[in-house]
Amino acid sequence: MLDGVVLPVDPIAPGVTVASAVPLVTGFNADEFMPARDQTAAEFQQAVRARYGDHADRLLALYPHATDAEAAQSARLLVRDVYMASTYRWAADRTRATGQAIYAYLFTHPSPVSKPPSFGTFHTSEIPYLFGVLDRGRRPYGDADEKIAAQLQSYWLKFIRGGEPWSRVRPDTIEVMGIGDAVGPRPPVSSSERFRALMEYADAGGRLSIR
Repeated sequence: MLDGVVLPVDPIAPGVTVASAVPLVTGFNADEFMPARDQTAAEFQQAVRARYGDHADRLLALYPHATDAEAAQSARLLVRDVYMASTYRWAADRTRATGQAIYAYLFTHPSPVSKPPSFGTFHTSEIPYLFGVLDRGRRPYGDADEKIAAQLQSYWLKFIRGGEPWSRVRPDTIEVMGIGDAVGPRPPVSSSERFRALMEYADAGGRLSIR
């Protein structure tokens, strides 16, 4: 609640003065907030036009949707690209305005399942890895999962102890940290053309948000 006294400004706004510029880790899992079901080609095109307006044609040209299968894949990819573009843009703007060290990531390892369906790297799926409790659930975790758990824990412990788990977000370097199956610096969005299209949409006043 922005009351003008206790909370005078929106603390999430990238350009506001921060009371304490402590280092920050922020990121997403690869399959956060995915569509509830696969979209058809017609539904995908309609959804993109409804949301992105004058920028829809450019985005539709960048996300294939000639078939329902292509559209379903593009719908999921566009959601991921939007939240990662938003994360990078916010972190870069915040860093530029305040000097705060922000470490952004994308966690990409899907949780294993005994039988379909799989929800991939869904919201909170990293928690058992982070807290080392893979042996307490019913999922068929294996040696590969244990390695990823050790990897994830090492980054968080490094951040807690020294504040530098990996390279921080920099306005002149368009990358975040990939954690999971592919480890290392990676672009926040699936292609540079798609990144530019989403940034131009935001520059024109469009909102990059999960919903």
